[in-house]
Amino acid sequence: MWCRVKGGGWRDDCGLIYPLVFLLVFLLALGSAAALMRGTLEFHLSERSSLINTAFQEAEAGLDLGLTQLRQDVNWAGQAYTPLGRGGYDVTVTSVGATLRRLTIAGYAPSNVPSALGYQRRDLEAVVSVQSSLFDYALFSATTVTLNSNALVDSYNSTVGSYGGSNVTLDGDVGSNAIGAGTITLRSNATLKGDTVVGPHGDVNADIVLDHNATMTGTRGTLINAKSLPPGTFSGSGGPTLTLNSHSQQTLPGGTYNYTAVTLNSNSVLTFTGDTTVYIDETLSLNSNSQLLTSCSGCMLTIYVRGPSDPQAGPAVQLDSNTVLSAGKPDRLQVMVTGIGATAAAVQMNSNSRLIGTLNAPLSPLTVNSNAELYGAAIAQSIQLNSNARIHYDTSLKAPGGSNTTVTLVSWRDL
Repeated sequence: MWCRVKGGGWRDDCGLIYPLVFLLVFLLALGSAAALMRGTLEFHLSERSSLINTAFQEAEAGLDLGLTQLRQDVNWAGQAYTPLGRGGYDVTVTSVGATLRRLTIAGYAPSNVPSALGYQRRDLEAVVSVQSSLFDYALFSATTVTLNSNALVDSYNSTVGSYGGSNVTLDGDVGSNAIGAGTITLRSNATLKGDTVVGPHGDVNADIVLDHNATMTGTRGTLINAKSLPPGTFSGSGGPTLTLNSHSQQTLPGGTYNYTAVTLNSNSVLTFTGDTTVYIDETLSLNSNSQLLTSCSGCMLTIYVRGPSDPQAGPAVQLDSNTVLSAGKPDRLQVMVTGIGATAAAVQMNSNSRLIGTLNAPLSPLTVNSNAELYGAAIAQSIQLNSNARIHYDTSLKAPGGSNTTVTLVSWRDL
């Protein structure tokens, strides 16, 4: 191609300029397209990575929910898909033995619909240990629980103050490992301010019976696994019989004591001044108007009673009318009836007696007679509350944090 040059002449090599310009434009366009494609790819990769991270975070949120729910309800079975933020999660819980739970959690982004744009799913599996507080119920029985006429079970929190007024709540739960018609029975005008549970695979409508005018504020349920009811270990070494005569008083320093039997006759008072553990081979008997106490704030009093070798010989623990057994607050007194072998003698609270503490007697029948009161909690082989008996569960006895269960993460993995 000819083109005019400076000076007025012509030359024929100017045709190279246009192809070079077109080539340069083409190369620039190609580079721009490549950069655009690379940018688009990086954007999609970044978005995919973001969605993968979101799905993992959703799965972690599901795990957190599972740990929280199991602390409140060891029977919690999981949760269906729940949207959260830029995705969602679902949780499934299966039982692995008596104290382990397996949580399978799926986290999704942007939703749990596989056809959703950018769909991602992350799966986690966690194994947790669930350890219930021994005293996570007001009353718990290996067999039956019966509330006779006008009996009451409710709750309060001793860390807030004394029972009464606004410090009366609806956490007086009652449970049993057994199943069968009438396992838990409320007779006429009995009141239970709490929930009820029976053993695994029970029929809550047949096994939990409310007679005429009986009242229950909570729900009915079944256990996933039977509650472990260890009776405690008696390691006493025997010793003398301690007997206080009527109207007498005796004060002992804190320490460990071994007796064959302890009997407080009418109007007598036995006081310990420090942390104390008492082992009693046969029987603990408080006769009318007697008291067994501690005099120091915060002291612990622990009493082990093995009971008579013949469970029919009489109660292992008997509180007669108007007696008091207390260390000030329920969490400071533990009474454990260990029994001999697979059986133990009865525990009996008679009219107007008062026990402020916990009773662990899973081999013993427990009878709480008219107008007797227990502030704390009780475990027994069977439980009968007679007319106007009162059980006030102390909710501070639950696992740390006020929940029924301590949950510990044993292991987890990204599936």
